[in-house]
Order: sequence, then C-alpha cells, then structure tokens
Amino acid sequence: MTVLFADGNYKNRIWNQIRLKDGIACEQVKNGDEAVRKVRRRIEDRKPYDLIFLDEGLSVGNGRTTLESIRNIEAENGILLGDEAVIVMTSAEQNKEKALVAFCNGCDYYLHLPVETKMLNSIIKTTQNDLDLKDRC
Repeated sequence: MTVLFADGNYKNRIWNQIRLKDGIACEQVKNGDEAVRKVRRRIEDRKPYDLIFLDEGLSVGNGRTTLESIRNIEAENGILLGDEAVIVMTSAEQNKEKALVAFCNGCDYYLHLPVETKMLNSIIKTTQNDLDLKDRC
C-alpha cells in the first residue's frame, strides 16, 4: 500500500508517518501543488497512491482544490469509480458545510484533527482489505 500525506504542518506529517505500520510506503508533501504533481506522476508511472490524506488548510492550493484536481487527474487517466485512491480530508475546524462540499467532490472520509491512531489504523485496515479483495477478482 502506498500513502501520501499532504499537510503543511511538518509535525503532523512526521507523527502520521510514525504511526503507520511496517510495509506501508509513505510519501509526504507540504502543499496542494506538490500533492497534485506527485499524484499525476505516480498515475503516469502506473503506480497510483492507494490512500491520500489531505489537510483542508493546505497552502498553495487548498485541500478542496487539491481534492478536485486529484479526482480530475484520475478521471482523465481512465481510473474508474472504485479504483481511485481513498482520500481522507482532515481539518482543524468542525464545519459541516466544508465536510459536505468535500464529500460531494469525492473525498471518502472527513476527519477532525488531530486524527486518533485508532481511526488512522481503521482507515488503513479498510483500505488494505479493499485492495486485497480487488487483487482476488
């Protein structure tokens, strides 16, 4: 499984990477533009991310526009619904309207920061189980 953490806060990126289980490849970026470039490059290399964490407050392309760009790149490259990356939006504020917009734009989870280790592990386990099921089909 490959994971991308896009968060402007260095401590958050490191903390999330530390909490990942062994055998999970992890990359990190500090802003939305870097995230879009990495996603595009990995899709072009036919090694797309399985799981992407996007902070709503990203600089240089906020989380919402980054989410939209990623979903557009996936669509342009023929990645079908159900085969795209699982995207988790995170936010320091609890805002139902922003969460609804994120879901409408294709995010799979919307979590309030800080993300609890139990929730992080649950999302990783669910994503891994889905990947295992796809490999069997």
